[in-house]
Amino acid sequence: MDEKSKGIDPKRRERNRTLARESRQRKKEYIQSLESEIESLRSQVGQVSSNLHNFFKITELIFCQNFIFLLMILNPTKIVLC
Repeated sequence: MDEKSKGIDPKRRERNRTLARESRQRKKEYIQSLESEIESLRSQVGQVSSNLHNFFKITELIFCQNFIFLLMILNPTKIVLC
């Protein structure tokens, strides 16, 4: 025992230990919940990134089709492919 703990009532010391243990447990659970949330957000980022990539591919195809239609309107005798 060190000098600080000599003068503390044993009941108080045990209560402090219990409270400290509970505090460490709450902190551990909080950190685990944050880690779980991080993993979930990373998964969502991956899904959004994939959706965005698909969106850009579709948009590119639509622009190409629109360009073809415009050329067909301007010059109906020729067929142009992107």
